[in-house]
Amino acid sequence: MTPLLARWGEGAAPILSSADGMFTFHPRGRILLDISGTTGSRFGQRDYATTGARTLRLGADGMIGRRLSYVFEADFSQDSVNVLSAYVGWHSPATCRIRYEVRIGNLFLDRGVDAASGPDAVPFLDRNTTGTTIAPRVGFYAFGLMGIASGPNWHMSLSTTGDDIDGKTAVRDSWAQVARAHWDPVFQERRFLHLGGWAFAEQFSPAVLDAGRSSQIGGRFNSMLRIQSGPILGATGSDGEGGEIGGGVGSAWLMAEGGRRHIHVRDAHDVAASAWSIAGGYFLTGEAPEYSSRYGTFVHPKVRHTVFEGGPGAIELTARYERLDYTGLVSGGRGWAATLGTNWYLNPFVRLMVNYIHWDVTSLVPPFIGTDNGDSLSARAQLTF
Repeated sequence: MTPLLARWGEGAAPILSSADGMFTFHPRGRILLDISGTTGSRFGQRDYATTGARTLRLGADGMIGRRLSYVFEADFSQDSVNVLSAYVGWHSPATCRIRYEVRIGNLFLDRGVDAASGPDAVPFLDRNTTGTTIAPRVGFYAFGLMGIASGPNWHMSLSTTGDDIDGKTAVRDSWAQVARAHWDPVFQERRFLHLGGWAFAEQFSPAVLDAGRSSQIGGRFNSMLRIQSGPILGATGSDGEGGEIGGGVGSAWLMAEGGRRHIHVRDAHDVAASAWSIAGGYFLTGEAPEYSSRYGTFVHPKVRHTVFEGGPGAIELTARYERLDYTGLVSGGRGWAATLGTNWYLNPFVRLMVNYIHWDVTSLVPPFIGTDNGDSLSARAQLTF
C-alpha cells in the first residue's frame, strides 16, 4: 500500500497519482449543451428551433510507469453510446524537447487545424467545412496505429487505420492512411505563423454501396439544413489533401484552411468535392490566441482574470467565411456560410458561446431542390474536465 496523491491540472478534475509517480489516473469529460434556431428559409421544414447535447463525454486517461499511457472516452449524447478515443501509447519522456509517441487503438485522426482540435477547443460551435467534409469516410475516429513526432514549433504524424470500433467483422474494413505536418517559422510569445498540410488515401470495404455524404452548413442540429453530394455508387476509395496557413499577433489570430477530396468510381471518372474557410478572432480582454504550437491545434486559452476570482473572464469575438462545393458530382450541391461569434470563457474550461450564421445553399436532390438562404442562431454552455 502506498499513499494516494491528488493534484489539480488545468481542468476541473483532479489527477490521482501514486506517491512515486509510477501510476496516474485522471477522470475526464465534456458537457456541451446547445440550442439553435433557423429562420428565413423558403422551405418551411427548415425553419425551426431545437435543443440537444453536442457532446456528453466521460472517460479517463493516465500513466503506467514512465512511458505507457492510456486514454478511454465514450460519448452518451444522441440517445446512444459511442466509443471515441480508446488507445494505449508508448512515448518519450515529457521533458524531451523533441518528443515521439506511438498509439494503438481507436484513434482521433490528425487532419487539419479544426479537424484535429477537440470540439470543446474549436473557436466556433462547429468545425469548418474543410474539417467536416474533406475527410475519409470513417470520419474523425478509426481503429489502428499512429506515430507522432513533435518539437516546440512543429509536428508530424502518420496513421494507418481500419473502421472504428463497430463490431462489424463479416467483411474487411475500409483502410485509410492519413499524414499531417505543421511548422511555425515564427514562434514567439504572443506571436506565431502557422504552415501545415495533410493528405489521406483510403480503400473502401465491399460493404460500402453508396459513398454519398450529407454535410452541415448552418449548424449541426438542424438536420434539414445540409448540402447533399447525391448518391455515389460503385466507389472503390478516395484520396484527399489540404493546406493550412495562419498566424497570431497579440490578442488577434487568423487561420485559413482548404482541401479537396477525389472519390474513385469503378469504370467511371473520379468525382471531387472541395471546401475552404477563413476565420479569425480577437480577445477583448487581452488573452493570447487559443493555439498550440507543438501540435498545430486550437486549445483552451489561458484566462488572465477568471470570473471565479472576481475578474471578467476572457471575451473573444470571432468571424468565419466558408464554402463547400459538390458540383464535381452529377447531383452535387454547393453552399457557403458567414458566421459571427462571441466566446466568453469564465475560466479556461467553462465557456459560453453564441454564433450567428447566414447561409446560402443550392441542392439538386429532393426534397429541397434549388437555391435557398436564411439565418441560424446558436448558443452553447460548455464544461470540460
